[in-house]
Formats: sequence, structure tokens, C-alpha cells
Amino acid sequence: MPIDEFMNRAERVLSSEIARREDLATVGTTMRFIGSLSERVTSWRMEREQPREADIESAAARVRPLFLNEDPVFHGKVTTAIGGLVQGAPEEIKQAIKALKKAWRSNEKSYR
Repeated sequence: MPIDEFMNRAERVLSSEIARREDLATVGTTMRFIGSLSERVTSWRMEREQPREADIESAAARVRPLFLNEDPVFHGKVTTAIGGLVQGAPEEIKQAIKALKKAWRSNEKSYR
């Protein structure tokens, strides 16, 4: 069933090194500016930290099926299946599912 497969995939995604980072929302853009003052001369330096390439590749491989139309865990199939399961549910739940589907679609063209 697509929902079970989706849940398994989500668990794999969340177990990746990148998903466990505290700075997940800004992965790859985390920067520190360090200033020092010595004899009235100010110097600045910037440090940028990025995940290891292997961690990026691993996370991308785990997330990729969620965005492939042909894959059973494609987000569109899963949200459609969830929508089918909530036919008799209150309107508020149906609207939540529609919002979820819209949120997933907005990520399809996102560079992140």
C-alpha cells in the first residue's frame, strides 16, 4: 500500500545524517562571521559549514522517490490515497489534507 511504503520511506529520510542536523532548515548556508580587534585594526573572517558530500548524496537518494511520478511513494499518490481514506471525515480534516497536498506540490520546483 502506498501509505505504508511512504511511511517506510519517510523513516529512511528522517534517519539520514542531514535530517538529524540541528541546522536542518539552513543546511549548506550556515555561516559564522568572526571579527577580531587587534591594535585598533578590525579583521573579519567568514566560516561556512556544509555537510559531507556523501551525506548529501545519501539524503538525495532517500528523498528522490517522493518526487518521482512513477514511484509508489510519490507524494501525489500518497496524498491522493489519504484523501480517499478521509471521504467521510469532517471538513476540517479534508481541508488539512488539501493543504498538505498543496504544500508538497510547492516543493516540486524548489531548489531545496
